[in-house]
Amino acid sequence: MKIPPKLLLVVASLTLKASQAATLAQSHPLHHDSFIAKNLGNDCNAPSASRFEGVHLLVENDLDSRSPRFPIILISKKASYADGMALCKCLGESGYTPLAGGANLSSIFVNTPVAVEEVASVSTFWVDNVVDNNQSCMAVDRTGASQYVACDSRLPTLCFNTAPDAHFLVPDTHRQIKVSTPKAGIFQGYRDGNSFRFLGIPYARPPVGELRFREPSPYVPTDESKVQDATKYGNVCPQQMGNDVQARLGTILTNQVSENEDCLYLNVYTPSLKASSTRALLPVMVYIHGGGLAALSGSTPLFEPGNLVSRGGIVVVTINYRLGILGVFQNKAGGIPASEAPGNLATRDQIMALQWVRDNIAAFGGDPHQITLVGQSAGGYSIRALLGTPSADSLYKNVIVQSDPVEVPLANETMIAYVSSLAMKALGCDEADIACARRKPYVELMQAQSQAVAAVYNPPGGPYSWILPAPFFRPAVDHELVMGDLFQLAPKSQYNHVANILWGFVKEDAGIFVGNIPNPIPLEGLNSTTANFAPGFPGDIFLASPSLYPVNASDPDGVRGMLSIAATDWYFRCPLLNITRTVAPQSSDVYTFQFNHGRELPPQYSNGFCASPEHLCHGEDGLPTFGNGDYFLGFGQTSDDARFSRQVMDRFTTFAKTGSPNPTPDQRGYEYANIDVASVKWDPVTPAAESILLFDLPKGEQTQALERMRCSYIEQSRPYDFLAHEP
Repeated sequence: MKIPPKLLLVVASLTLKASQAATLAQSHPLHHDSFIAKNLGNDCNAPSASRFEGVHLLVENDLDSRSPRFPIILISKKASYADGMALCKCLGESGYTPLAGGANLSSIFVNTPVAVEEVASVSTFWVDNVVDNNQSCMAVDRTGASQYVACDSRLPTLCFNTAPDAHFLVPDTHRQIKVSTPKAGIFQGYRDGNSFRFLGIPYARPPVGELRFREPSPYVPTDESKVQDATKYGNVCPQQMGNDVQARLGTILTNQVSENEDCLYLNVYTPSLKASSTRALLPVMVYIHGGGLAALSGSTPLFEPGNLVSRGGIVVVTINYRLGILGVFQNKAGGIPASEAPGNLATRDQIMALQWVRDNIAAFGGDPHQITLVGQSAGGYSIRALLGTPSADSLYKNVIVQSDPVEVPLANETMIAYVSSLAMKALGCDEADIACARRKPYVELMQAQSQAVAAVYNPPGGPYSWILPAPFFRPAVDHELVMGDLFQLAPKSQYNHVANILWGFVKEDAGIFVGNIPNPIPLEGLNSTTANFAPGFPGDIFLASPSLYPVNASDPDGVRGMLSIAATDWYFRCPLLNITRTVAPQSSDVYTFQFNHGRELPPQYSNGFCASPEHLCHGEDGLPTFGNGDYFLGFGQTSDDARFSRQVMDRFTTFAKTGSPNPTPDQRGYEYANIDVASVKWDPVTPAAESILLFDLPKGEQTQALERMRCSYIEQSRPYDFLAHEP
């Protein structure tokens, strides 16, 4: 009996689905009768992206780890059917089969922000035939409808993407691919379910030996034709964090990456490797990590951006920069010339990384003219310094700042010189003997760093004992690189007022510090606990206003609860709203936000106070921002967690694309289709309206003049000078 061709097609498709398309690419006779099929050779072990004239990862990503995603790959190269299938095989995949694949092609093609121009410029795409026909081969149009066309027609091709999503500590680097850059050489990275990943890319020469304490110099490959391994993270910069945090976070700090002074690396994550440097390039987010300017890195798993890249249709770059004393060292007053140690090394590293992005990111599908800086905590603090650094102005277009402790001013050179001299003393070096300090192993330098910090606080009452332990090693206003703190420059419009700004805080940012205070605290311990909470903290003004800062006597954790609100007002909320009133009339646009919802870290990484659902603490905006809850095996990201992450992510990626967090109907991507976002207008701050968006479930809400009474009380009781403690 002759079996109808349609039935054959269905049976073959179901078989393909069951086997995950693993064997079809090897058995299909049309895969082997073309020039491309015969000449791919060993290059398919790690093919060059240029061979495909554009290769793009398309997926409907709702961020819910329970949702099937059916990712596909679009190869832009227009080829015959046989050559198209051979190109899929070169990627380690088979041609896509609509009946088995499950992807909603019409939705993907209409909504994808990844390959807009590539999809719009053609109407038909090769998919796998399943049933051989040497004259007519199967293709689909942009609605997903099947049709048969001549096999020698030249069309782009759709392939399966069977690569797994990335997970913490279990990378799968098998599906490798190479990219050639204009100035940095050739890099061999790999593909996962959401992105192409190029890790551990050097952007500056290792700052070791004679280069320790010097400004960074660009990394130049000795042989531009040599392929550089970009499948694993580079070293993290020497770390120093409190023992309690170290014990709680463990491997999450370093991602099992070695710690070394040779650490100036960056990582690129992209959903699209374009055919040329001019074709529909994607917006770029450069993430500057937090960690008190003393710890963490661009490879810290909390900043895993695969879902952000996939859903947002953007390129993400994460960077390392020098930390601690290695990131600030200078002592011009003590006789060390600026040519040997100019200071502000972390800021200089960040600028050099941005220059690398400007010069090379187009090779990874990113637009060098559409760069948004993103930073949380000390990363946000770093962005504040960059806003006052004219030499960086042309390197970015927008900034997103999360939880910058604005009340803590940038340092001055006197303070940095003082700490540097303490470190030299701890090293056993004369104050001006930079050669001695360069000879010391970096482990000894880190020990000296700890001793220098301890000397600042002991005995109490010293000139810098008011400084918060984090961020301690801060950028300094040197009037050469960093011209001033934002509060100094904004009234004179002497900062980067062309950049669009989106910044804010978490409802109880300071809760992460309050959690270090043992509980329970009896009411009779309120005064002493508040007075000794942190160096320079004006506990008296909060104790003097129990109506604004009440202690819930029925709550056994009431004292810490009050302190969390008061310290958040003092360090984060009120100073940011204060400086916004100065910046808003001069900047392109300024948007403010508060996180009223978030997600705590996995339980083993959280402190007790912040683990309570009643408190939303510093850092609990991180998982929603990156949408990476499912990166941690056994943790997941479903239901409300996924919904909230979509809200945050869609706002931030819209801002990166347009300079506004409000999506428009003509914007390609999933942002406008997200009713939680599109139905709530977020206005910029103006002199007439201090608008602020409250990120929350089921959706955000815009309000005005947030916590005006409390902030007005603080400003009247202790006017924000921002330099009140500076000598």
